[in-house]
Amino acid sequence: MLNGVQLELAQVGPDFCILREPISGDIIGAGDVPAELIIEVDGSKREVAILLISNATSFAKKLHFRTLHNS
Repeated sequence: MLNGVQLELAQVGPDFCILREPISGDIIGAGDVPAELIIEVDGSKREVAILLISNATSFAKKLHFRTLHNS
């Protein structure tokens, strides 16, 4: 979830995700942007707070992020 928009992912790695369809850099915005990674496997759902790291391209398909840890 990014700014209230659910984006479909093709692949998720430890610090990146690849979108099924590229999105405009305007949606991501400038700088680091908070988002939520929602993982659902076999009916079990997990939500992880992430921070998308600024992407220099105008249309992004691969996004880098870091996990936010709650204290």
